[in-house]
Amino acid sequence: MTADRKASPERQAAEEAPRAKATHSGFAELARRISAWTSRALVSAIILVAGLAFGRQVLHWWAAGEGERPTAATELTVAGGLGDPRLEHTLQFGGQSWSMSRSTAVADASGVLPLLRAKCREALPAASTPAGAAGPAEEGLLDRVRREKPVAEDPATGSRIYELDAAYPMVIGVRAAKSPSDHLPDRVADPLGRVVTWGIGVPAGPDSWTLYVFHSAPRKDGAASGPSANPVPPGSRLWLGMEAAGGGAIHAFTGSDQPAAWKRFFDSWFAAHGWRVEGAWQERDSIWAAHCVGTRPETAGSLDVEFGPNRRGELTGLVLVTPSSGQSIESEQR
Repeated sequence: MTADRKASPERQAAEEAPRAKATHSGFAELARRISAWTSRALVSAIILVAGLAFGRQVLHWWAAGEGERPTAATELTVAGGLGDPRLEHTLQFGGQSWSMSRSTAVADASGVLPLLRAKCREALPAASTPAGAAGPAEEGLLDRVRREKPVAEDPATGSRIYELDAAYPMVIGVRAAKSPSDHLPDRVADPLGRVVTWGIGVPAGPDSWTLYVFHSAPRKDGAASGPSANPVPPGSRLWLGMEAAGGGAIHAFTGSDQPAAWKRFFDSWFAAHGWRVEGAWQERDSIWAAHCVGTRPETAGSLDVEFGPNRRGELTGLVLVTPSSGQSIESEQR
């Protein structure tokens, strides 16, 4: 009996070792997937920006006539830092309720966790409680942090931040439930709450890291405020939204083939959000485009809209926000 008791911790450790190894392997695989997803998203942003800039240039040539030559202002550039991997980007994928920020940092291994902790603390106030019940992945994270002591907490909001000893530096932000279950009233809420933000650091080189921070938040729509509030026409769906720290933003969406309704929506949206169309809408080969300038300090810069039919009988649109050079520099300095 005594020998069994003494051996019990060893057996327990032996049993937990494969699970711990699998967990670390799972985090490593997750980090690789995140890196691949965001790299593709940044490449997509560059392609979208380049395509929009090219389309705008063609429309300018067409409107101005054959006698005019393009100027440096119409050269293809990555507007407002979009697609620049050195700048922080915020991404929204389709109808997902989770947003993600991607940034880079120069730090050694011990300096990454404080950076992730600060970013998660910054994301916590705006994070919302995820709808529905926690899935297997979230349940797994909650089970992990039950055995950990929070590195920071706010009793007023019931928020806590945990650090995990995983294959890569990882930080989890949870918020206590306010009621038994707002979304599922017949279930008892987990006293620990729900995961509302989490971040992970992935090595990118010697003392170089890529930081990914996720937080749960309602999807933006055309009623949101700000210079790059998502101008998504009614009945359409956003499939990529991206904002760069330099102030640039791009939104790509698809919806029903109703160009007249889309033009009316955008005209109303422009007026409500501080943009003025220069000239008028232009149309060529069923492609509609408008170039806008900001009328308020917070919309200093320009905004371009293009949309047209796709092969599925729908409309696909792009909105590109380009901050003024002064606004972009000021944002980068902050």
